[in-house]
Amino acid sequence: MMTLRLNKVAYCLLLCMTQSTVMVNAETFDAAFLSEGDGAAVDLSSFSRSSILPGKYIFDIYVNDKYLTNEEIVFKNHDDSVEPCLSLEELSSLGLDLTKLGEQYFDLKSCFAYKEINDLGIDVDTSKQALSISIPQAYLDKNVRGFVDPSRWDNGINSAYMNYHLSGRNTRYQGNASNSLSANVLLGANFNEWRYRGSLFVSDITGSSDVNISNNYIYKVIPAIESKLKVGELNSSGSVFSSNRYDGVQLVTDKNLMPESQQGFAPVIKGIAKSNALVTVKQGNSTIYQTSVQPGPFVIDDLYSTGSSGDLHVEVKEEDNTVSSFIVPFSSLPSLQRAGHLGYEMNLGKLKDADDLKDGLFLDGNFYYGLNNTFTVYNAVQLNTNYQALSVGVAANIGQFGAFSINTSYAKSQFENSDSEGVSTSVLYSKSLTSTGMNVSLAGYRYSSKGFYELSDVIQENSTKDNINNKKAKANITVNQSLGKYGSLYTNYYKQSYWDGSKENNFLIGYNATLKNITLGLSYSQVENDSQYLNSDKMISLNASIPINYMDDKNTLSTSYVNYSMDSDLDGNVAHRASVSGALLENKELQYSASTRVDSRDFSGNVNLNYSSSHAEYDVGYSKNGDSQTVNYSMKGGIILHEGGITFGQNVGNTSVLVSTSGVANVPLYNQRNVVTDSQGYAIVSYARPYKENTVEVDVNHLDDNLEIEKSVKKAVPTDGAIAQLTFDIKKGYKALINVKYQGKWLPFGSSVLDKDNNQASIVGDEGKIYLSGLQEKQSYQIQWGRDKSCQLDIELNDLKEGRIYYGQKDCI
Repeated sequence: MMTLRLNKVAYCLLLCMTQSTVMVNAETFDAAFLSEGDGAAVDLSSFSRSSILPGKYIFDIYVNDKYLTNEEIVFKNHDDSVEPCLSLEELSSLGLDLTKLGEQYFDLKSCFAYKEINDLGIDVDTSKQALSISIPQAYLDKNVRGFVDPSRWDNGINSAYMNYHLSGRNTRYQGNASNSLSANVLLGANFNEWRYRGSLFVSDITGSSDVNISNNYIYKVIPAIESKLKVGELNSSGSVFSSNRYDGVQLVTDKNLMPESQQGFAPVIKGIAKSNALVTVKQGNSTIYQTSVQPGPFVIDDLYSTGSSGDLHVEVKEEDNTVSSFIVPFSSLPSLQRAGHLGYEMNLGKLKDADDLKDGLFLDGNFYYGLNNTFTVYNAVQLNTNYQALSVGVAANIGQFGAFSINTSYAKSQFENSDSEGVSTSVLYSKSLTSTGMNVSLAGYRYSSKGFYELSDVIQENSTKDNINNKKAKANITVNQSLGKYGSLYTNYYKQSYWDGSKENNFLIGYNATLKNITLGLSYSQVENDSQYLNSDKMISLNASIPINYMDDKNTLSTSYVNYSMDSDLDGNVAHRASVSGALLENKELQYSASTRVDSRDFSGNVNLNYSSSHAEYDVGYSKNGDSQTVNYSMKGGIILHEGGITFGQNVGNTSVLVSTSGVANVPLYNQRNVVTDSQGYAIVSYARPYKENTVEVDVNHLDDNLEIEKSVKKAVPTDGAIAQLTFDIKKGYKALINVKYQGKWLPFGSSVLDKDNNQASIVGDEGKIYLSGLQEKQSYQIQWGRDKSCQLDIELNDLKEGRIYYGQKDCI
C-alpha cells in the first residue's frame, strides 16, 4: 500500500499560497530546508518564479471589481515569471476599446503586453481562482450592458429538426372501448441564414383519420434594420387591431437583436456627481443597477426593462461617503418605447378565412416611436377591399401618476347590402405603489360605436351571411396588493358588452400566503353570460400545499408535496381533492403524482408517471371516474439531422445548441436536466437565447474517471433560429501515481514533468511521486530540473499495477 509523506508537499503548498499574484519578483528558497537527511536534490525553481505553473486554468474574471464571466486562461513563462497570456481579442471581449489603442498593439492572437499601457493591470489570486483586470475608464468600451459583438454571432450549422408529441388514449365505459392516437410534429430546417418552420398534425380516432399541415413559413433576420422577414402562413400580432391569419409577407422589428438592456421600456436617469461616485439604482428592496461615474453630469440609459413594478430610487455615494438620493417615477405599458426607438410591423397577404380573393387581400401595419423619456406615439392601419381602418395613439410614463395610453380607431366596413362606419377608443393604465405594495398591473376600458366592426367581423358576415353581434364596451382591471409577511391579495375583473344587449362578466378575487413551509390559497370567482345572467357560475376554492423533505438513498435532499383543495359552487355542491407528487431516482428524472377527487355524486382518481431521459420524455397515466376508465400514454422529444448524423434529445427550441464531445458517449452536461451525450458523442441543449451568450458546461463532477477534458466551459452566441455547435475536446485516458528514480535516486522534488507538446503535465513530489492523468496505453514524458538536467520517462500501463488508478515504480532514463 502506498502512502504520501506530506511534510515537503505541505511546506511547498504553504509557500505557494502565500503568493496572491502571479506578477511577483523572483525569489529563492533554501532547498536544504526541504532536503532529506542524505542531501537528496530538491528543485524549487518553478515555485521561485511564480505561485502558478504554466498551463490552462479556469478562473473567475473580474473587470474593475465587477464579476464578468468564468473562462479558461492560459498561463505562460515570461521574464522569469508566469503570467496570464491574454490576446487583445480576449481583452476586447472583456471591455477594452481597441479603437483607443495604437496600431502597435494590434497583433490580436499573441499575448498582449498589457504592462505597456499605463494603469492597465491584471492581478491573479490563485487561492480564489480569480483574475482581476483593471481597465482605465478612458480605455473602456462604451457599449451598453448586454451588448454582444456581432462578430461573435453564429448562424449555426445547416440542419433539419423536428419536435414530436405522440399520444394515445384508451377509454372503457360500460363495456365499450374507444381508442385514439395522434401526433403533433413541429418541423424546422436551417440553411445558412434562412429558416423554415412548419407543423404537422395526424390523428386517428377509432378509425377516422385526419392529416393537417399548416403554419409553413420561411424567415430571415436582417440585422442592418433590426428586423425579421417572414414569408408563408403567418399571423399578425394584434397589438392594435385584432390578430388575423394570412398567407403573405411580414416585416417586423426583432428586439432580440438589441442588447437586453435596450429591450422594452425603461427610463433614462440623469444626475450630477460631485466626485468619483458610486451610483446605485434600487426598485423596492432590490438593487437593479450599480456603476461608477466621474465628477459632473452622468446619464444611465442602459437599464434593463423591469415591467411595471415601481419607482426607481437612485443613490449617489461620493468619495467622502456622503450619499444623496432622488426618485425617478416609473411605470410601463407594452406600447411604450425607449427614447428614439422605432418599432414596427408590416403584414401583406391574403386572409386565411376569406372565401374569395376580393375579401382576402389585406394590408396591416403599425408603428411605434419613442419621442423622449415620457411619450411614445403610435399609429396603425388595416386595409382590405371591404374594410379600411386607421388608428392613432399616444402612450406616456407620467412619473408618480403611473403610465397610460390612449388610442382612437376609425373603421369603414362594406357588407353585401350595406356600409358601416364607426369609432373605437381605448385607454390603458398601469401603476405600482412600492410604498404600499400595490400594483395596478393593467386597467383598461374600450368603447366602440355601433357602426364599428373589426376586420374578422366583416369577413365572417360576408362569408356566412349571418349578422355579426359587434362589441360595444370592454373593461378589465388587474390589481395585486402585497401584505408583506401576511401574504398577498389579487383581483381581476373583466366585462364585455355587445350592441344586442348581451354581456359577459368575469370576476376573481383571491388571497395567497405562506405559513412556514405551507402554501395556502383562497379565491372566489364568478362568471356570468348573456343579458339576463341566466348562465352564472360561482365558485369558492381553498387549497393548501405541504412540502415533505427527506433524505433519499443517495443521501441527497428530496421533496414531495401533499396537496389539498376544496371547491364549492355555493349551492351545496362541494368537491374535495387530495394529491401527492414528487420525484425519484438520482437526477429526479422520474416524476410521479397521484390524486383523488370526491364530490356528492362521484369518486375519481388518477395516477401519472413522467420519465425524462436524455433522448425523450415519456408519460403514462391511469384514471377512473365512475364507470369510466382511461389509460393515457405519450412520448415527446426532438430530433436533429446534421452532418454528423441523427441526434435524439428533449424538445428542440427554436434556437438551440448541438454539443459534440468528440465521439465520447455518456458525458453529462451541467445544469441540464438529465442530458448526456449519445453513442455518437452528441447532445441537444434546447431553448438557447438568440444573440446572447449561452454558456454550456460539461459536468466534470460526474465525468467518468477515465475521461479528460481540457476546457469544460464554452459559450455560443447563436442567431435567431440557429442550431449552434460547440465541440468539447474530451479524451479517454487513465490515471497513475508512480514513484520514479533517476540513476538509483528519487527524482528531485519539484521537477517539472512535460508532455510531448512541452506542456506542464505534473510536478514531482516526495520520493519521486508523480501523479498523471489522461494516460494512454503507452506514453512518454520529459522530466526537467535545475537549469540543464533532464531525463525521459516511458510508461506502459502493463508494467504498472491496476487499481482505481494505476501505480508502481519506474526508472527515468
